[in-house]
This record gives sequence, C-alpha cells and structure tokens, in this order.
Amino acid sequence: MSLLSLKKIAVLLVLLQVSSLYSQGLPIVGFGDPANYTINTFSVPGSSGLDLHWHGGIRFGDKTGSDVMRIENGNVGVGVLNPTSKFQVSNSFNTNTNEVIASFGRLANASGGSSIVRFGYHNTCDFEVNSGYSSTGHRLGGYFDLNITNNHPGGDHGGINFATNSSVKMAINVNGDVGIGTTKPSNEQGWGRVLDVAGAQHSKILATSSNGLYKVGVFSHNENWYGGGGFVGTESNHPLHLITNYNVKMSILANGNVGVGTLVPDSKLTIAGNIHAQEIKVTVNAGVVPDYVFANDYKLKSLEEVERYIKQNSHLPEIPSAKEIEKNGLMLAEMNMNLLKKMEEMTLYMIEQNKRIKDLENQMEEIKIKE
Repeated sequence: MSLLSLKKIAVLLVLLQVSSLYSQGLPIVGFGDPANYTINTFSVPGSSGLDLHWHGGIRFGDKTGSDVMRIENGNVGVGVLNPTSKFQVSNSFNTNTNEVIASFGRLANASGGSSIVRFGYHNTCDFEVNSGYSSTGHRLGGYFDLNITNNHPGGDHGGINFATNSSVKMAINVNGDVGIGTTKPSNEQGWGRVLDVAGAQHSKILATSSNGLYKVGVFSHNENWYGGGGFVGTESNHPLHLITNYNVKMSILANGNVGVGTLVPDSKLTIAGNIHAQEIKVTVNAGVVPDYVFANDYKLKSLEEVERYIKQNSHLPEIPSAKEIEKNGLMLAEMNMNLLKKMEEMTLYMIEQNKRIKDLENQMEEIKIKE
C-alpha cells in the first residue's frame, strides 16, 4: 500500500471520528487539555455554532500555505503575523502598493440609506460613507458623500481634529468653527461660522487660478514685513478689484493707481463720479505758494498789460482757458495756487489804486483851500 493511500485512510478515520463526536455532542480535545485546546459547538437559536479554543492562537492559510488571518492574544490580524490591536489589517505580504487591503460596503437599497464604517468611543464618534441615493433613510449629505462625524451630544467636546507629525494641524470644533494652526478658532464675537488661520509669526489665506498665475490672499504678518499688520491683496503682478453685486466698484492696479468707478485709473486716485468731503488737504512743495508776489523785486504787470492780454486771449494770464480745462481737466493744487497769486496781485493793484485815490483827494482839498 502506498504512502498516499495511507494518508487518505488516516484522514477518513479522523473525519469519521469527528462526525461521531459531533453526533454525540462531544468536544474534540487536543493535548488532553479541554480548557485550552477544544473544538466544540454551542447553541444558537435554531442551530449550533462552532466553539473553537486554541491557547497558542489560530491561523488560517490559503492554498499556497501562506498565512491569511491569525487570532492571537485576543487580537485579530488579516495579513498580519503578530496583530497588536483588536483588529489589524495589513498587506505586508504583497509589494503591490496599489492593492486594496480592506473594503467595507453593501449594496444599498434604491430608496436610500447609508453604508457605515464606524469607530466609536462612548458611542459618539462615527466615520461613514453615504449610499448613492439622497432620499429618506440616509444618514447625512446626499449622493456619494463622504461624512466624518462626531455625534457627541453637546458641550465643548465632540470636535474633529486632523493631525500630522503627531500634532493637530486643523480642527473643527463642536460649533462648526474651523481652525488651521489652532485647535481653538477665535470667535469671541459669536459669529455664525469662523475660519481661523493661525501662525506663530505670520499666516495667509490664498486663492489661486490659472495654474497659480493669479494669486490673491489675506495676510497677517509680524513687524518684519512692511511694519506688520493685516494685508489684503495679490501676490501676482495683477490688479485687485473690489466688487458688490458681482460688479467691480473699485480697482487697485499693479502700478499703484486706484480707480473708483473705473477699471483704468490714470493717476494715483481716479474717481469717475462725485466726491463728498468735509475737508480736503492739499500739500505743495516749498516755493510754490505765491507769497513771492509781495516781494519788493516782484515784477507786477501793469493793468494795461493785463487788459491787452485779456483782449487777445479771453482769459487771465497764467490761468488755463476753458478749452484747455475741458480737454485736460483741472489740476486742483495748481489752480488754487494760480488763483491765490491773482488775488495777491489784485490786492497790490487795489493798494496802488487806493494810493492814487488818496493823492487825488489831497489835491482836491488843496484846490478847495486855495479858492
């Protein structure tokens, strides 16, 4: 008789023995130790279950002889030789890094519902994925949403943290406020929702488009950058626009020109409209204010010269004509200085005229006395 035939007979005898023990409700005991090495059954409603005790652990293998699952010291490992947690899944036996090592799901009913993978502490922390339907019965969200939830009933606890390098980098507190760089987003004023981006020395919120070509952000920086403070603007060499009702109302160009009511300001401040102010301060360079008119060496035009100029040009000397103002606009500081100069010159004319009037009055008095 061959060795293969003997093995087949041995297996058959073992199966017959197991069948006999099972029919009698007797356990299979290994090493004469029923407490630690037993294969038995236990009662469940309408049937019986498999009761398996093996002190050193239980190993499940595949047809190649490789381990598939192990149970040791109360820990279950799938793809793990020595599981160190209650349930541990790994793909250490396969170097294909794109292979899925675990999958959880169900065929959802078309009327709704959610497939949920849940990790709980005090039954309040859920991680779940919705089903592909948004009707009644789903937990949160709608079509194919991914939900990370913490269902703590209230108070200051129940937030969600995102950590890297063993420290929390982003937190969502129980009120829905979001903190990046802080676990306690600032909301002393009681706003409905807050996004708090915190940095030790500086931080920014940046929005980009066209593969980073356009960049606009909100910045907070210490005194090492433009004296420190809060900043709003572009990082790229592009204008910054302020809009209301989706229409641009104010523009700041890359060259520093500011336009109100116009997209193409041609000066440091261009306003296409009216200005309402209680006071406007204009500064000028030294020597521009025309007090030099009162200097002794100032050459004041005679009234005859002024008269001839007006008849020829239809406007005062050094004052632009109506056509020039209509074409080029009015330079406020320059015009005010020119008008002040004309007032000072007019004052000199009036003083001179007053002297002549006094002389004439004196001459008239002398004539009266002689008569």
